[in-house]
Amino acid sequence: MINREKVIPKAVLGWLCFASLLSPLTALNGTVLTETFYSESLGSDRSFTIYLPETYPGGTDPYPVLYFLHGFGANHLFYGEVFDTADALISDGTIGEMIIVKPDGSASPYLGSFYTNSELYGPYEDYIVYDLVNYIDATYRTLPQRCFRGISGHSMGGYGAMELALKHPDLFGAVSSHSGPVALSNTTDLIPDLMAETWFGVFLPTNGIVSMFMFGASGAFSPNLQNPPFYVDLPVTPAGTVIPEIFDLWMLHDPLSLAMEDISRLDSVAVYLDCGDQDDYYFDVQAQEFSDSLTAAGIPHEFTLYPGDHLNNIAQRYPYSLAFHAAQFQQNVCTAQPGDLNWDASIDVVDVVLLVNWILSEDPPTEMELAVGDILQDGELNVVDVVLLVDMILNG
Repeated sequence: MINREKVIPKAVLGWLCFASLLSPLTALNGTVLTETFYSESLGSDRSFTIYLPETYPGGTDPYPVLYFLHGFGANHLFYGEVFDTADALISDGTIGEMIIVKPDGSASPYLGSFYTNSELYGPYEDYIVYDLVNYIDATYRTLPQRCFRGISGHSMGGYGAMELALKHPDLFGAVSSHSGPVALSNTTDLIPDLMAETWFGVFLPTNGIVSMFMFGASGAFSPNLQNPPFYVDLPVTPAGTVIPEIFDLWMLHDPLSLAMEDISRLDSVAVYLDCGDQDDYYFDVQAQEFSDSLTAAGIPHEFTLYPGDHLNNIAQRYPYSLAFHAAQFQQNVCTAQPGDLNWDASIDVVDVVLLVNWILSEDPPTEMELAVGDILQDGELNVVDVVLLVDMILNG
């Protein structure tokens, strides 16, 4: 359902709004840490900031995890109000406890990776969905099933969240996108703004924010290492017309196209998106088209156009997306099928390995581990369950 609200005038300059995303954290009941780990995909150390709820230290319970992806020109130190908001909502009982991870998606030579595998930036998609997710699950007490893992983000991060959720529905049970470019066919709306920044038909990333965005997105979607000094192919001619063969490369990364090509991707992924109705980059048009297409396809989702531009009022939207993810975690949309220990809808040798590890662990099994691993249903995990699980695999 589309929620429309009364339009209000812009009251804050864009750069002030953007700076507000760097606002310092207030006193929290939970804990915020900035950590570094080695990404095999990128071949380098990468940083992330993580929020751990108040009961995490000294406890034994696992928690659901929400990944929040930052916008273009930012890094993992931005968007501190996500933690503030979550902490307040958890403290007053509005939402359940969760871990929140903000990874660093910045990339050179421009201002963002778009969380995409790129010859110019590197395999940023793999870094997030494989390296980071595996590291978080191995290092912190998480519920490692997809139904307890969500992904969210703003702007470039809103794009990345939607794209990664659609490409990896086996990893994420829910996605929320704030002001993300989720229907790239409408990116052509930016061409007049791009040309207004361009002098004498010379495209430079330093011409303005739209120019930098176009170069940054091209680095993700249409890199060209044989085209110095910028190593990208822009999808626009100096006359301001679209270059179809280049724009087609962009469309290979289009969330809406990905969704419509295989609508079954959304069978088990809950979707939330919102956008300011005066978005500076016309992403409200993209959000509207994305929502309309999902509605036409009969895909339930939540969509709101709210009074605001690309940056202001963002913090006021966090309670909605956090409540959305908390509700998905609480609903436990994954069915606890005995034997399917990793909730991937199949029973195989991986489940046997997990069961053996659970049995050998010194920690007592959790309620969830018993639900899927106690094949005999005698209230404990033991070798009999392993034998029964192997028999399930061999006999279908």
